[in-house]
Amino acid sequence: MWSAAALAQEVRAPPEIRAIEDQCRKGMAAACTNAGVIYHEGMSVPRDAVKGVELFRRACSSGDPRGCSNLGITYVKETITEQEAVPAVRLLERGCTGNDALGCRSLGWMYDHGHGVVVDPARAAQLYAKALMLYQRDCSGGDARACTMVGVSAGEGKGSTRDEKRAVEFFQRGCDGRDGLGCKYLAEAYEQGLGITRDRVQALAVRAKACAVGYTPACARARVAPAGAPARVQ
Repeated sequence: MWSAAALAQEVRAPPEIRAIEDQCRKGMAAACTNAGVIYHEGMSVPRDAVKGVELFRRACSSGDPRGCSNLGITYVKETITEQEAVPAVRLLERGCTGNDALGCRSLGWMYDHGHGVVVDPARAAQLYAKALMLYQRDCSGGDARACTMVGVSAGEGKGSTRDEKRAVEFFQRGCDGRDGLGCKYLAEAYEQGLGITRDRVQALAVRAKACAVGYTPACARARVAPAGAPARVQ
């Protein structure tokens, strides 16, 4: 039976979100992961990190590698403790073993910085390279977020040689595919003139697109309200 708060949450959620949650309740692990991302990041619904984590845990328990990766990432903070790092590494390893690019990339970061594991640059490089290979595969298959992450890898030189022009190319592909994070990084490239001619007017337009496709952190700087959500202080 629904509590009043839960019922209010369900009523506010857009129809497509309710459909994804229904798929999750029917046992589709990947749907649980998708719903978790939506709630954890507040994408067109009020942000609910606790609910997002619960959905990631359900997805991981049901065998979805990305669910395990996302659950592991929830442990990772700027001031991560060893107590938090150990379970994070275990979950990220499950994700990466299941060929989830995010899990491999995040696990590489853990080896780079020695969180939950001994610092191992060689192992980190292997994981970054595997992540890039998986992102490239998924980008070729039409996954806009994967295209964005190919750009991130190029911009950072993780898994490949650093190449700012290539980074911009893939941020554009991600943004064109309606990935708000891709639009965010593309806007930053325009603002800073990284791999592309500096253009603050274009940067603002791209931030507005990021907001329009549901990437709410971009909305304040784009001076518009988040799509599907009331205007609020960011």
